[in-house]
Amino acid sequence: MKINNQKGFSLVEVIIVLIITGIMGSYLITFVQSSTQNSIEPILMTNERANLQEEMEKITQEYKKRLKAGNFSLADFKTGYVDGRSLVLASETSYVKFKTGEDAMLLVTLQSGNQKIWSLFAE
Repeated sequence: MKINNQKGFSLVEVIIVLIITGIMGSYLITFVQSSTQNSIEPILMTNERANLQEEMEKITQEYKKRLKAGNFSLADFKTGYVDGRSLVLASETSYVKFKTGEDAMLLVTLQSGNQKIWSLFAE
């Protein structure tokens, strides 16, 4: 009497395992690619925010310098300094009043990417 002791896997079983492994591998590669591509976005946003804050700090320093020197006007400050800056969003930089009879203030808007920063300057 002969006992049939076959050890190992059949060809069909090996092919099925390879197909399933390939499908799972393709899902893993897709997930890893999208994760690594999106991982830089917070870093870029932080850099943009830092650039905006640095630019607003430069504008504020110039404002304080001109205000301290005397004979200061917002119109001269806007046309002579603010309008020439690279991150200034000209369409949203304007004069604003909160109450009638009050002097107008200069609202300066800076934009980089999807981020904005505002500051008010008064005479």
